[in-house]
Amino acid sequence: MSTRNQPGEPALALLVIAVLWMVVLTVHAVVRRSLGAEERIRLLIASLKDYAILTMDPRGNVTSWNQGAEQIKGYTEDEIIGRNFSCFYPKEDVEAGKPGAALAEAARLGRSEDEGWRVKKDGTRFWAEVVVTALQDESGQLHGFGTFTRDVTERKRIENALADSKARLQAIVDTALTAIVTMDGHGVITGWNPRAEAIFGWSQDEVLGNPLAETIIPTQHRAAHRAGLARYLATGEGPVLGKVLELSALDRGGREFPVELAISPATAPGGSPLFVGFVRDISARKQAADAIANLNSELKIANQHKSEFLANMSHELRTPLNSILGFSELLLDDTSARYDASTHQKFLSQINTSGRHLLALISDILDLSKVEAGRMTLKLESFSVSDVVGDVLATIEPIATKKRIAIKADVAAAGKLEADAGKFKQMLLNLASNAVKFTPEGGMVSMDARRLPEGVEIAVTDTGIGIAQSDIDRLFKEFQQLDSGPGRRQEGTGLGLALTKRLARLHGGDVRVVSEVGKGSTFTISLPLRPTPSRQLAPPAVSAPPAS
Repeated sequence: MSTRNQPGEPALALLVIAVLWMVVLTVHAVVRRSLGAEERIRLLIASLKDYAILTMDPRGNVTSWNQGAEQIKGYTEDEIIGRNFSCFYPKEDVEAGKPGAALAEAARLGRSEDEGWRVKKDGTRFWAEVVVTALQDESGQLHGFGTFTRDVTERKRIENALADSKARLQAIVDTALTAIVTMDGHGVITGWNPRAEAIFGWSQDEVLGNPLAETIIPTQHRAAHRAGLARYLATGEGPVLGKVLELSALDRGGREFPVELAISPATAPGGSPLFVGFVRDISARKQAADAIANLNSELKIANQHKSEFLANMSHELRTPLNSILGFSELLLDDTSARYDASTHQKFLSQINTSGRHLLALISDILDLSKVEAGRMTLKLESFSVSDVVGDVLATIEPIATKKRIAIKADVAAAGKLEADAGKFKQMLLNLASNAVKFTPEGGMVSMDARRLPEGVEIAVTDTGIGIAQSDIDRLFKEFQQLDSGPGRRQEGTGLGLALTKRLARLHGGDVRVVSEVGKGSTFTISLPLRPTPSRQLAPPAVSAPPAS
């Protein structure tokens, strides 16, 4: 907004000077032939105390001097008459030829206007508005010049202070980390700082004068925006004004993103309504909050699984320990040879079986800990897949026979594999044991293998209870059992599948599952022909891959 359009400022001052000078000239024209006219003009000029009014000859030497000139410039009439008006200019302006240029312009155009520093008698400077007018007779002959000077130092100081304040405010707006957007009462954008450009993608030149609603407000919120604006203009009430809100905004590419918004009403020059909006993109904060919420949820679930695991593990460890302690106590107490050799052998066999079961549990826990810590290494060797499968089938056969579960294998096509034979057997045994465990009596468990150009696949298929698709994602997570709780029908720690997947990945392979509730499941181990020796495993993702 231009300050020259305000009352009391340069434009109006120059107008006043011009009017005054016209009055002087008019009076001079009317009375110049009358007796005492010059005296009346002199009295008129002398009465104008707020303006320094003087006349000069064509060379710029002062010929008359009013009281206002004496007050503003400090010279008495006797001191200044006959001196050249260049004494009012700073030295640098005199050296630049500005006094002569002002007279030349006035002589050529009839008047010259200037604003700048002038010098008082005591050497101090003041900011002046100056009008120099050529004095000509009826024939156009130049007789001299008239000069009007006004001291506007205070006004200039205020202007400079306002300009400095405006510059500081603009610097704050331009460097703010918050988008600052202003809107008029018609909903049109009137202000747009650099941060707004960065957040929304529109430059200031592109959005000024455009409707705010169509520019950055999502379609579903535009009606509410217009209604709120209309309500404020009609009643002065705005429920959202002065509050911090979380809403969604629209960027140049049409992306909707979360923002924090505060709107303050203001008044524009002229009294029209103005609204200032402070906008922050809170996408990162929202994402962080969502991540924390998800993490808390995962921690809660993990804590629940840990509790279930501890309860299950307590049961799993106590069962073989009770068996070992019970049968060993029977043997220790048999001092009277109450039990025959066959019974002794049976007791020892139970102790051995329970001990091996306990060792397997502890081994699974230790192995999983090593894998998760990245300290598990592979002992690679070349071996026959059929031989390892035969050992696994021999291990599960007693349990399968007891449940009348048929077992068959077709793995000859796999040939030889280079891997850690012990870990490979452990993986197959975990899958085969689960297959037998969850297959009802009279069912079937089969093992099939095929050789691919890049590796070997071994599938373990059962006709068991199957797995719901909603449970697949947590199937390979540690310490989880799909059939969990105190009343669960099957024993186990929930470590087998998690460890199997980790060991497969340690070889550079993976485990996938296809299952249907009530029909059974197929778990497939995929391993490369030659994994990298001593390959370490980083902690894996917790979710299982999609079923294929």
